[in-house]
Amino acid sequence: MRHSIQVMLFALASSTHVFAATQTPLGAASGQVYNRPDDTAPETSSTQRVRIPMTLKTWSEVDTRSPDGKTVKSRIPAQPITQVLRARIERSNDFYIGDWRIQTTPVRWLKRSNQYQVRVEAFRRFGEAGQIEESLGSVTLTGLLEKQDDGLFILNGTARRVFRDRSGTPVLDLDAGQHQPYEKATAISRR
Repeated sequence: MRHSIQVMLFALASSTHVFAATQTPLGAASGQVYNRPDDTAPETSSTQRVRIPMTLKTWSEVDTRSPDGKTVKSRIPAQPITQVLRARIERSNDFYIGDWRIQTTPVRWLKRSNQYQVRVEAFRRFGEAGQIEESLGSVTLTGLLEKQDDGLFILNGTARRVFRDRSGTPVLDLDAGQHQPYEKATAISRR
């Protein structure tokens, strides 16, 4: 009896492996592999990208001594990280900057007026390889797209938010976008 059950289980397991080996993996027919950050999808020439300047200001904890000799933890600002992200205009993008993951998700793009709106979400990464993430929140960046000489767009508009932890101490100050180009305003006389 035991032998016949083992033979049936073996036959069932071997038929499953044959069936699984003959199936086409997900995305293989279209040439794209999903959920594999090591592989890069082939880019088409019609992919449009936008430059989003970004500054991340963080704080680090240090131990200081008070005048009475006790050790007190205090927070000091760390060196700000400045990056220019090159994001695809029509799809979500993930950027890994130090201990942070920044995700840009397009919200709206009005092609006639070049108005563009993108949601920028910040994640704090923990662990040796950054395998654990905590979402801090998001900020919406709205502005105008300006085409550059190299074919890329730059987003003129700013958004800023200070993310805090549960105790209310600041964790991340995210400043995204670039200020509008300077235009001279006409002087209006009040006489």
